[in-house]
Amino acid sequence: GTHYEQAYKLCKPGGLIILDNTLMWGEVVNPNISKTMIRKLRLFNKQLHEDSRVDISILPFSDGMTLARKK
Repeated sequence: GTHYEQAYKLCKPGGLIILDNTLMWGEVVNPNISKTMIRKLRLFNKQLHEDSRVDISILPFSDGMTLARKK
């Protein structure tokens, strides 16, 4: 959360915030995995999805990369 908010403040409108490891090799979508780090990543992804200040696109390769474009 706080790193994302700092990046958001520094980003100009139309700029990209690139987030790596957002899918953790698919573990975030596996309901049988409840590791703390995975739960936190699920919550962060949900918050990012609900953030109306950005448009997002998730690139589902490797361990996942999310692009957030500041509106």
